[in-house]
Order: sequence, then C-alpha cells, then structure tokens
Amino acid sequence: IVHAIIDLARNLGLDVIAEGVETTASARALVRMGCGAAQGYLFSRPLPVERLDPWLVNHDLDRLHAAGPAAVLEIDLRDDAGPRLPH
Repeated sequence: IVHAIIDLARNLGLDVIAEGVETTASARALVRMGCGAAQGYLFSRPLPVERLDPWLVNHDLDRLHAAGPAAVLEIDLRDDAGPRLPH
C-alpha cells in the first residue's frame, strides 16, 4: 500500500513526506520506494518551541536537505536529537 501511494504521488508530480518513521529499517525501505522526505521519532522527538531554535542551529539542515534521501541512513541512534551527516 505504501509503495502504491508513493508511486501515485510521484506520478501526479506530488512530493511525499512519510510520517511516523521510527526505525532505520523503515527509513531505508521508504528511500528504496522513492520517498524523498520523512519525519518521526527516528529524527527527533517533539520539541517545545523554546528548544526549536537551538535544535536547528545544531543540525545543518541545508546539508541534510542537499544530501537527499540517502542522508536518512546516517543517523546516530545513541542520540534522539536528530540525524548526523558524515563530515
């Protein structure tokens, strides 16, 4: 079902964002299916608004975005603060 939805969205020229991604296995499967964006506990727990700016400063989102879907594979599971890209 997920693969069919991703294919349908791509055929309609729509971007797909997966929600609720909690494991690297799920993230890898979504990348293989062509999903280009995801959110969920794998990347960060919900944050209070006062912690959002520091979180954004500590995560180079421009590099993450530029790295594309493959960046999802570079996640430090010891820290729920978010994805880590190789230097």
